[in-house]
Amino acid sequence: MRINRSSKVSCFIFFLIFSLLFVCNMLTQKIVDDFAYMYSWDTGEKITSFIQIFPSIAAHAEKMNGRLVAHFFVQVFEMLPKVFFNVVNAALFVLLIYLMYKFSKTEKKNNLLILGLFGSVWLFVPAFGQVFLWLDGACNYSWSVVFGLIFLIPFVNEFLYNKQIKNIFLKILFVIFSFVAGAFSENVSAASMFIAGLIVLALIFVQHKKFPIYYIVCIGFSFLGYLSMVLAPAERAHKGIELTLGELRGNFIEALEMYKTIDILLVTFVILLIVACAIKVQKERLILSVIFVAGSLCSNFLMSAAAYYPERCLLGSVIMLIIADGILLASTFEEKYQMLSTCLLSIILLYTAYYVPIAVNDIYVSNAVIKSNEQYIYQCKDQGNLDITVPMPKPKTKYSAVYGLRYLSADTPDTWPNVHMSRYYEVNTILGEW
Repeated sequence: MRINRSSKVSCFIFFLIFSLLFVCNMLTQKIVDDFAYMYSWDTGEKITSFIQIFPSIAAHAEKMNGRLVAHFFVQVFEMLPKVFFNVVNAALFVLLIYLMYKFSKTEKKNNLLILGLFGSVWLFVPAFGQVFLWLDGACNYSWSVVFGLIFLIPFVNEFLYNKQIKNIFLKILFVIFSFVAGAFSENVSAASMFIAGLIVLALIFVQHKKFPIYYIVCIGFSFLGYLSMVLAPAERAHKGIELTLGELRGNFIEALEMYKTIDILLVTFVILLIVACAIKVQKERLILSVIFVAGSLCSNFLMSAAAYYPERCLLGSVIMLIIADGILLASTFEEKYQMLSTCLLSIILLYTAYYVPIAVNDIYVSNAVIKSNEQYIYQCKDQGNLDITVPMPKPKTKYSAVYGLRYLSADTPDTWPNVHMSRYYEVNTILGEW
C-alpha cells in the first residue's frame, strides 16, 4: 500500500508513459493530411516561417473548416523537425492521463488508479493511432480533449474542494484560454461547455452557493470561441444543404451504434454507481461522475448533426466516460469495496500488458513499409522516373496511425492524399497498390 501512495512511483509511472508514447511517435511518419498542411492554404507555397501560418489559417477558414486553433498547431509542427512534435505530443498525452487522474482521485494518492486510467485509454479509445500518434489527428482530437479538460479544472476544483482562482492575472488569462478551448473542436468543446454548465447548476442548486458570475463569463467566452469556429465561412458553406429529418434520424442511429462500441465502460459505470450509492460515497463525487457521463453523451450525439462520424471523433466521449468510471472507482477504493476496485484495475492492467507490445510491433511494421516507400520514391527520382507506384501498408491494429486512413488511392493519382504527397516529393504522380 505504501508503494501505491508513493509520489516517486507516480513520477516513474508518468515517465514510463511518456517514454512509450515518445517511442510510438518516433515510429510514426507524416501521412495523408500532414503533407497538405506543410503548404500555405493562402499561396500554396511551402511554409518556412511562423508568419506565413496566419494568412494560411485565414484562408483555411474560407476553404476547409473553422478549426483554426487545431490547424494552427498542425502547421507550426509541420514546419519544424518532427522530433519537436514527438516530445510535445508525448508530454500532452501524459498531461491527459494526469488530468483524468486529477478529476478521478480522492485526497489520497493512488498509483494503481493512474495505471488503470492509462490502461483504459490504451484499450478503449478507438482509432488510437489516428488520435494520439498522427500529427494532424493528434492536434485535432487528443489536444482538443486536453484543452477541454484544462478548461474544466476551476469548475471541478470549486465543486469538489471549494477552491477558487485568487490571482486576478490568472483569472484574466483563464478567460482568454476559455475562448481558445471553445474554438478547438465541434463536439469536444461543446461537451466541455455542457459539463461546465452542469457544474455551475450544481454549485447553485446542490451546494447553494452565490451565482458564480466569473464561471459564467468563462463559459460565455468559450461559447464565443465556439461560434468563431462553427460560423467560419467554410463551415457555413458545408452546411449549405440542411440535413433532413430522415438524415438526422439515420445519423442519430449511427451515433447510437458508435456509442455501443464502448458499452463496457457504460455498464461499468452503472455497476460502480450502484456500489457507490450503497456505501454512501460523497454526493459531490456521485454528481460529478453523472455530469461527466452526460458530457460523454453530449459529445457523442452532437455528431448526429455531422455529415459523417469517423471513429476518431469518439475520443472525447470515451475519455469523459473513463473519467466518470475513475471518479467512482477511486471512491470505492477507499472504502470496504477496495478489493473490487483492485481486481477491476488489475484486469485492465493485464490486458494492457498484452496489447502494448502488440501495438508497438504493429506501429513498427507499418512505419517500416512507409519508410521503405519513401526510400523507393527517392530512388525512382534519381533514375528519372516521376510516375511512381508504392505498396500500401497493411496495419492490423488501431494503434497504427495509418489504420483506417486512406494512405494513398490505388485508383487515381488526382485525389487528396496522392496529390499532396506527389507535391511534397516533387514527382508527377504517386499511386498505391495492394
